[in-house]
Amino acid sequence: MLAGIAMTRTLSEDQKINLDYSLSENVTVTSNSLDVPFTGVVYYGDRRPALPAAGVEPVFTESNLMAYVGISEDLFKSAGQALYSHGPFELTVPEVNYLTNSLLKKLGLPKGPVKVQLTGVPVIKINKEGISVNVKAIAQSKTKSPPPPLPVECQFGMKVNLNGRHLILQSLSPKCKANPGTILGKVLVGIANPILRWIPSIITSWFQIGIQIPLPTGLDFTQTQIDYHTGYLVIGGGLNLNG
Repeated sequence: MLAGIAMTRTLSEDQKINLDYSLSENVTVTSNSLDVPFTGVVYYGDRRPALPAAGVEPVFTESNLMAYVGISEDLFKSAGQALYSHGPFELTVPEVNYLTNSLLKKLGLPKGPVKVQLTGVPVIKINKEGISVNVKAIAQSKTKSPPPPLPVECQFGMKVNLNGRHLILQSLSPKCKANPGTILGKVLVGIANPILRWIPSIITSWFQIGIQIPLPTGLDFTQTQIDYHTGYLVIGGGLNLNG
């Protein structure tokens, strides 16, 4: 079943983010469906780390559709670890308008390059409501006389979609806050929110092309349904043979 399927791929050449994934258990064949459990590790650089200690394995409870793919939250947790291991990212505060940029400058984010560094590994969980992410970082302008680092925290959910055999992630309504430590700074945080939201966009950008789920070449999912559980999610659907 897995013959010819590339289980290692590059998610972002610029950021040197790679993915290596595999089945976490054997494929199970029921009377009218396939159960495919898999997990993986997203990592930074050339050295592939060991797979994380097994968390909650996907449990398959239905068989009314042709195929079910279970994905452990370990895959998403390793993406958070890769983001942290990467080190600082460089973003750019754009020219918006005079008033907005003046206020952003008071907050410590003048237009121009900004270094964003995570202060801990993002907390990523799958529960019955979906995928939740919490990211903490510091942002600091790279101007000649940079202001003090600005602590930032973003919380957001992620939605899983399936395009054929490719898993796609999208971030949902990120809520970011900063703690500049001054009354003026707290007033200006709302204006900086669009800038701060670039942080969660880094994670989802790695998955824009999509992760190919382990199915034979030519088989695509159709009419999919996605169920979220504590520690894993299950994608069910029909199978369509192309060509």
